[in-house]
Amino acid sequence: MAGEENDKAEQQARMEQQLKMYLRISLEPDAYERLMNVRLSDPRFYTTAAQQVLGLYKKFNRKIKEEELLMLLRSLRGKKKESKITFK
Repeated sequence: MAGEENDKAEQQARMEQQLKMYLRISLEPDAYERLMNVRLSDPRFYTTAAQQVLGLYKKFNRKIKEEELLMLLRSLRGKKKESKITFK
């Protein structure tokens, strides 16, 4: 039973590494870093955004810039208001 869990974890880690490799190919460096930040804050949203990024890369066959990634992320979030942190 523990062996199955290890195999599953290893397979998931390999899939994540492969996804990151494809994202590095698909995104400009600044956009890649931004998407990795999204991954840390919201893993589910990251997965959705990563799938969209790969689809766009296939469609347009060029790297996606940070501004384009931001537009994509905003459209995926919908009309959810952006959080702002104010320091006083």
